[in-house]
Parts: sequence; structure tokens; C-alpha cells
Amino acid sequence: MKKKSKIIVLVLIIVLLLGVIGFISFKDSFKFSKEYNVSKFNKFSYKSLSDVFDMLNDKKSGIVFFCYSDNSWCKGYAKVVNDASLDNGAKVYYVDIKNDMDNKSDSYNKLVALLENRLYKDINGKEVLYVPYLMFFKDGVITSYDNETSLVVGNVTSDSYWTVDGIKNFNTRFKSFYKEIK
Repeated sequence: MKKKSKIIVLVLIIVLLLGVIGFISFKDSFKFSKEYNVSKFNKFSYKSLSDVFDMLNDKKSGIVFFCYSDNSWCKGYAKVVNDASLDNGAKVYYVDIKNDMDNKSDSYNKLVALLENRLYKDINGKEVLYVPYLMFFKDGVITSYDNETSLVVGNVTSDSYWTVDGIKNFNTRFKSFYKEIK
């Protein structure tokens, strides 16, 4: 009887631990799902700019999505990135960049310097990070980026921009960029 009780207690502990681990790993996915109206089973994980700099300094590889949720272009782009990441099994780190952008923080300025020659310029000729922006890196080196909808002009909405062909073209680029960092 004692042996049976110990086994039951052990199984319950294992189930509880797996539940806690599962909750922790899905916490970001659920939060991102609410902010961007994508599946709860997405591949997004929240990071800070400091975390991104650490990953680069530690020669890691990955994908970073710079955006903020009250931007309609970011919301539309997030859906396309989400589908591509799920299709490719790719984890995507998400950085809510709004506060750093608005305040031109030291971290924001460091990021702009890091992304030199990969950004659009403002009317004064100064490079500026426009969102949404997707960065791919391998062994701490930026290999590719996508900022297709960072600077769209005219009477175009995110919903009308992402046509079947546009999504197909994005998925092809995403897959190619992701292969470079795997």
C-alpha cells in the first residue's frame, strides 16, 4: 500500500510540474494572442531590448519582431509572421518598442546604430526604426530583415495590403531567411 501511495504522489508531482512548466511557456503566447488577435498556440516570446542585445553578444541565433500592439500595421503583420513562424516551427522574440521609440532611449539609439544601413531615413536623412520590423540573426550577426510594411504610403490598410500573393511572397522570404539561421 505504501508503495502505491508513493507512486501516486510521484505521478501527481510530475503532472503538477509539467502543468507549471507548460503554463510558464505558454504565458507569453497567451498574452501575445490577446494583444494581436492571433492563435493562443503561437511562437512568440516577450523580450526586452536588453535581452536582444544579450542574445547578440552571446552569439545566439533567432528572430526578433519589433512592434507595438496599438499600431494597425503591426497587428496585420503579426498575423502574417505568426502563420509563417508556425509553418516553419520558428520561435519569434517580440519586443514592444513603443516606449523606447517615443523616448529615444539609449537602448533605442543603440538598436538604430546596430541596424545601420537596414533602416529607412526620416525627412532629415537620419535613420529611424519604423515598425513593424523583423530581424533575423545567427551567431550574434544580423543576417536578414523584413520591414516591408514599415513605410506604406497612400490609402492602403493592413487588411487590404496582405493579399494572398503578398502573404505567399512573405512566406517565401521568411522561409529563406529562417533557413539562414537554423
